[in-house]
Amino acid sequence: MFQQFLNQYNNKYVDWDGVYGAQCFDLVNKWSTYLGYRPFTGLYAYGIIDQTQGNYTKILNSPTAVPQAGDIIVWNSRYGGGYGHTAIATGNGDTNSFESFDQNYPTGSPAHLVRHSYDGVIGWLRPNKLITGDNNMAVIGSGENWYGRLSKLHEQVRGRPLGRDVFNAFVGKDLLTYVEAVSDDKEADAVQNYQNVGAVAVKDNWQQQIYTLQKQFADATKLANDLQARLVASENTTKALTEKVDALNKKVAELDSPDNIVVSRGFFNGLFDKIKSFISRG
Repeated sequence: MFQQFLNQYNNKYVDWDGVYGAQCFDLVNKWSTYLGYRPFTGLYAYGIIDQTQGNYTKILNSPTAVPQAGDIIVWNSRYGGGYGHTAIATGNGDTNSFESFDQNYPTGSPAHLVRHSYDGVIGWLRPNKLITGDNNMAVIGSGENWYGRLSKLHEQVRGRPLGRDVFNAFVGKDLLTYVEAVSDDKEADAVQNYQNVGAVAVKDNWQQQIYTLQKQFADATKLANDLQARLVASENTTKALTEKVDALNKKVAELDSPDNIVVSRGFFNGLFDKIKSFISRG
């Protein structure tokens, strides 16, 4: 669409409103109405940056941002004698410079291509209906609704929230660019693997299996503790019995000693003599 517009008006003077001659403002308004949008209003070109009209996404100039074909570039009041300047990006550019379709730059020039640095650039407005690849692909806006939804999607795909700096880098780009960047990543592959494992865990009821194993382990531990207590009690009983046996053996040994045997014979001999004496007297 933009290429058609460029071919139609290149090297021509575009005086959209018929006032003050062919100004930079006229070329941009011609492009806005070419898209089917309302024209911009006001005297100052730099004021265009805040006229999104619900049809454009405002993208502020940053070290990583690069305008795409059809974006309306806006310069500050240091340009255009205090009025600012505005032009239409061609999509040929990088983070150091870009090409745009300008009018009255330099003063009095028709619509033509100019190479610019980013000096004085406030930012640009990206037409929401601009076709950048896939037909009618949505363009990411800077509002909280966009951030909230993309952050939720980022957490679902990557397993963590979307950082503001990362979000800002995608503002003004089509949604497919974001989806490709988020999904084509090792982190996303890892999260998908975790999700697959989680699906199997739910299907096979791993939680119940873990609970059952934990209970079996607890029962086995209790049984082992009971057996250990019984073993200790048995060892104590064995020790006590051993001590008693040792004591009995000691007594038996004492009874079997020669001294005890002599005492016993003398006792019986004396008793026998007394019996004999008693019988003799009788």
